[in-house]
Amino acid sequence: MFAERPDHLRIDRYSGPYERWVYSPELGQPFVFPPHTDISAGYFTALLEGGNTLPFPAGVAARLPPIWAPGDVGHTILPFAFHRLIPHRRNDRLDQDVAELLKQAGKARYRVNFPIRPDAWVPDYARGRAMDGWTPPATRPKAIVAVIDDGIPFAGRAFLDAVGRTRISHCWLQSAPALPRDAVPFGRELVNAEIDALRAGSAGNEAEAYRRSGTLLDGREGRGGLLRRTATHGAQVLAMAAGNGPGIPADPMGDEVQIIAVELPNAISWETSGFGKETYVLSALHYIFDRARRIAAETGSDPAELPLFVNLSYGWNAGRHDSGSALDDAIQHLVDARRAIQPLTQIMMPTGNEFAAGLHAHIDEPRMSNGACRLGWQVQPDDMTCSYLEIWFPQGMDPSEYQIDLIPPHGQLSGRGELPVTPDPALPGGDPRRFVEIEMGGQNIGQLSADLDRGTRWRVLVALLPTWHKPGQTRAAPAGRWTVEVSRTAQASPLPEGSAIRLWVQRDDDPVRMGTGGRQSYLVDLGPPPIPDDLAIYDGRMDLIRGYGGLSAIATAPGVTRVAGYEALTGFPCRYSGSTGISAGGATAPDIDASAPCDRSRLRPGMPSAGVLGGSRGMLSGTSAACPQVTRLFALNCVAGRDIWHGFGDRPTHLRNSRQEPTTPIATAQHHARLGTRIAPGPTRLRL
Repeated sequence: MFAERPDHLRIDRYSGPYERWVYSPELGQPFVFPPHTDISAGYFTALLEGGNTLPFPAGVAARLPPIWAPGDVGHTILPFAFHRLIPHRRNDRLDQDVAELLKQAGKARYRVNFPIRPDAWVPDYARGRAMDGWTPPATRPKAIVAVIDDGIPFAGRAFLDAVGRTRISHCWLQSAPALPRDAVPFGRELVNAEIDALRAGSAGNEAEAYRRSGTLLDGREGRGGLLRRTATHGAQVLAMAAGNGPGIPADPMGDEVQIIAVELPNAISWETSGFGKETYVLSALHYIFDRARRIAAETGSDPAELPLFVNLSYGWNAGRHDSGSALDDAIQHLVDARRAIQPLTQIMMPTGNEFAAGLHAHIDEPRMSNGACRLGWQVQPDDMTCSYLEIWFPQGMDPSEYQIDLIPPHGQLSGRGELPVTPDPALPGGDPRRFVEIEMGGQNIGQLSADLDRGTRWRVLVALLPTWHKPGQTRAAPAGRWTVEVSRTAQASPLPEGSAIRLWVQRDDDPVRMGTGGRQSYLVDLGPPPIPDDLAIYDGRMDLIRGYGGLSAIATAPGVTRVAGYEALTGFPCRYSGSTGISAGGATAPDIDASAPCDRSRLRPGMPSAGVLGGSRGMLSGTSAACPQVTRLFALNCVAGRDIWHGFGDRPTHLRNSRQEPTTPIATAQHHARLGTRIAPGPTRLRL
């Protein structure tokens, strides 16, 4: 059951499906946030659309992060953070607080994102102090490499210049304990002189430097546990993109390349919906663009912006995948505006690692010929995180004659398990939307919703509770094979030619061993299984459940450089490497721009890189390993005065296997969709 609230305290009157699920105590809120997390303190991030005036009256302290806005460059999508100054309710009334905040904003369109740790809120936010304590590098920079990731080893030996000073010019740790005064709105900023002082005060002992910095935190949402490991995702990505040392088998990065790093909060890795991450990512990009401009000004750069290569080896599965999300628009605007000043502006993103995971389905008109299409959704037992499935209708289509039905693996739902894809007249204002609770045994175990995302495209979201029985909670979703049916009336118009209803399951595993206890759910074709050809790289089929089209949802903006992965030994696409979509006419937009090695071979996964402490090594697998190699090659080519694509080869017409694949038109489209347009060379000192 979902308790009635007064209209002004109903979060669904002002927000979308993820906000309603994440912040409502009867739904997902007790399972989304760790039990020790105090989210009632009232510190939030948010994304503002369609204006540049923060939408709050007195009683709410709102602040923008460092925003890149040179000259007449404006922004219609802005990240911001805010704190409600009056006391909040307890965690079990958080949805009502969020509803009140959204109501106070009036006509402004903004979405509340993930909360901020109270101890990470900077009491005195001094935006003008951006370069306080910063010292010019000994060598004038010719380019900047920036990395957005987790577990950033800012005191690492791999990032020192020839005279022993760090090349990390600026580093923003978004969830670190705040200082009383800082040039970032939350977390902690470190500039090069502070990092050098920490290293000197610790006699080169990097672990001691991290301890002395006061930035370490324990707990699942903290960062201390990560930097006490031998390797982190962020350490390996940063080293591959811009580091030097014995564990990095690439041409050395010179002192003329400065580094900017942003460490995302761990919390955005353990919440599996993808919800709430946009503000942190967009804030990181603005921060990087702003600090890069300030570095150029302080070092006498001409033009006013240095070449900038940003690596964001991060992503999520579900989403529009059509470059139409708010984050897509914001990223594209940033890239276009900066390229007008400095053409050498690149944001690199990996294609994702879910190609073979069964997380994407493609329902076209032939599959709806009988008026319905059924498929399975296998939800794993003992899954400690929520599971999410998104169903997207073609843009501009009216799906009012369509319905989504959900059938549990066993037992019966006591509430409605079906949802017409139509707006609820009781929810005026905002995007048209509708919500239904999924109930079993009189308890909420999930949520079905439909909403017209950004007023242009209908989405259905299915959210399920963990299948693990959490201590202190009696609610859990049943594990097993759920059945999802998309049906339509006889009066419904057919799907437009070349379009499809597409389904994506959100990533739900534990990618960096955060202790989430997540277990990945996946889609199942309920029809006769295809006969696999284990020796074929490209199967030449267009199945209902397919990896083609399972590209990372964050990497679809036209201005992003998308990087896939191949095996260094064979040149074959890695089996998990994300892919663009395909049709009978070929690969569909957006193209993959390049592929780089992310495994040495199928039997030897990963590529070598550095760990957290100086001299340590580790292996990084996945397209997250391919992406920073392209970032590094771009920077090396730039400072050498070459075209950034120098050394890249064209995609081969055929693979080097006995079949000389591809051999059919569909397989040729698959070849293009998997490897992209260009092939990056492998590391120069790689031992296979």
